[in-house]
Amino acid sequence: NGGQFDGGKLTENQEKLRQFYQQITQRVNTSDGIRTGNLYDLQEANTGSTGYDQERLYSYLRYSAKQKLLIICNFDKKKSTKTSVQIPAEAWQKMKLSNTQTHSFADLFRTKAKLTGKGSVSVELPPLGVRVLEIS
Repeated sequence: NGGQFDGGKLTENQEKLRQFYQQITQRVNTSDGIRTGNLYDLQEANTGSTGYDQERLYSYLRYSAKQKLLIICNFDKKKSTKTSVQIPAEAWQKMKLSNTQTHSFADLFRTKAKLTGKGSVSVELPPLGVRVLEIS
């Protein structure tokens, strides 16, 4: 492409991937929860959760006073997964949210879906998929 680096010769799939990485970069640069927030690992809390394969899934919270995020990653190359991610009372307390209240989980990237849950949330992830859910 004559050294332009403008994406002019990308295939449709390459362009989609480029757009996704641009979106991730923008989100990371503007996300208070990711840039300055605390980390709370949810693996132990999800031992035995329905559909939660700890060898294939990884979930954690990133939270600050301004933003609370639940991030779930599916590392399986072939299988989609449907699971319920448990968030323990201690994590809700650290985020200064009630564990007995129903919360909204808004998908910030792919689906833009708005989920709800009380103490947990049910999610579906495609192979090698990730969900970044903002909790309110």
